[in-house]
Amino acid sequence: MERPGGEAGMTRRSLHMLLALLLIAAPAGALRDPAMVYCTELGYEYVPVMTDTGQVDACRLPDGRYIRTWDFLAGISAPEAGYCARQGYETKTIHDCDRCSPVYSCTCAVCILPDGSEEEATTLMALDFREFSPVSAICGDGVCTVGPENHTACPADCPSGGGDICCDGVQDGICDPDCRPEQDPDCPVETEEPAGEATPGFAVIGAAGALAFTICMRKR
Repeated sequence: MERPGGEAGMTRRSLHMLLALLLIAAPAGALRDPAMVYCTELGYEYVPVMTDTGQVDACRLPDGRYIRTWDFLAGISAPEAGYCARQGYETKTIHDCDRCSPVYSCTCAVCILPDGSEEEATTLMALDFREFSPVSAICGDGVCTVGPENHTACPADCPSGGGDICCDGVQDGICDPDCRPEQDPDCPVETEEPAGEATPGFAVIGAAGALAFTICMRKR
């Protein structure tokens, strides 16, 4: 497996690690890992793989390849083995918090159907990532609830600039942790660090974890 690199790789790893922390910290009956469920529901084997950078969640394909589960779910890696291709549809990777909300991410795979419409892959599979009952939320109760709410779906509870895995890009004087610098006018443009200096990966996680962490869900 190739190592993710650069800003995009770090951002993806950070979001996935935050989701993992959420899954651990959430009460029993909250959420299952969408990428793991997708892998196993397609009949493949979920395998935690140890690398020199730590554990990587992988999906073992019949041809022996080990693919990162979240890259597989998003159609970035091995799309030919994904649900869309197996149904005879074209696979397309999109970056859209609302449309990707079924997998609690802002990046996902959609299937291009014969009529030209696009549908998120796990929605077509009718997968449910809830362990038991869904997390309930009431928009307007002053609580940005993990799962159903984000700034787009419920701005009354989730202020702009909050860590809800959705880049709202609102100019409010707050750099949205879910945005790349060029996506939010409030975020300073990053400069290249001097050679030999590395930014600790956990600094990204720590900063985002200090915010009220919520997951991107559909508009009501």
